[in-house]
Amino acid sequence: RFDSNIAFYDDISASSMSTPTSVTVLDKALVVADSGANRLLIWKDIPTESFRPASYIWGQASTSGTSANRGGGTATTSALGLSAPYVSSTSDYLVVTDSSNHRVLLFAGLPADKNVQPVAVLGQSNFLDNDPSAPSQSGLNRPLGPAYLTPPGPPPEERLVWVSDSTNNRVLGWKLADALKEWRDANQVRIPAPASYVIGQGSFTTNTRNKPSNSAGLYAPAGVQVGRGLLFVADQNNDRVMGYPLASLPPAGFSATGVPATVALGQKDPTMLVSQTVPSATTLD
Repeated sequence: RFDSNIAFYDDISASSMSTPTSVTVLDKALVVADSGANRLLIWKDIPTESFRPASYIWGQASTSGTSANRGGGTATTSALGLSAPYVSSTSDYLVVTDSSNHRVLLFAGLPADKNVQPVAVLGQSNFLDNDPSAPSQSGLNRPLGPAYLTPPGPPPEERLVWVSDSTNNRVLGWKLADALKEWRDANQVRIPAPASYVIGQGSFTTNTRNKPSNSAGLYAPAGVQVGRGLLFVADQNNDRVMGYPLASLPPAGFSATGVPATVALGQKDPTMLVSQTVPSATTLD
């Protein structure tokens, strides 16, 4: 119905939603991040009629479940849980920003049913943990918005996963090859995959907003997209969208002076911090 805006219209089901945050199309299927129900709704083919039920869900044990992590305290892969998700995709991966679990999940293509497990996790060392992280090269603290993965073509070493690490006032970029590896320390304890790049800070271990400069800093970013050689970031609390040139990414992964944006949308130039609106995601054709 076009005249209704009720959350979980006609009760919680595979046809209703609460606070959907993002949508993507993969393998001719439609995937919606139904954030208020902590789940993904998946239609195997594009629906053309209203209120059509999803073919299946991911993130809950049943179509009536809504609790974060299926009601459990941890984000276990056995529980296949989610908490406040966003979704994006390429032709070969489904990428789920699992915001309140402080992680990003990668699926090799469209999960065929609710029991398919992700192939990789970013921001955590395993699928059991869901603690927020202080600024580091590998941790996340409330990532927001859909992540961005370089489409197929380049080898995995050159494809990047960009994630808005909102509470840490930065964007992290992982090489896909690193994201898919299992990382362990000298004692063979599993550790999170290290990111290769940081935008919005002068190091991997700081999270001060709008530092090292107005044009290189961020404040609660909430969505990323790449186009025409620029990494676009919805710089939410600065009321602007910033464009960072990918050609200027430092070889070491960070620069003490930061990576300055060359484009600012919503403000007159990248150095200005004047309130306009509150951007929360970015998308490009």
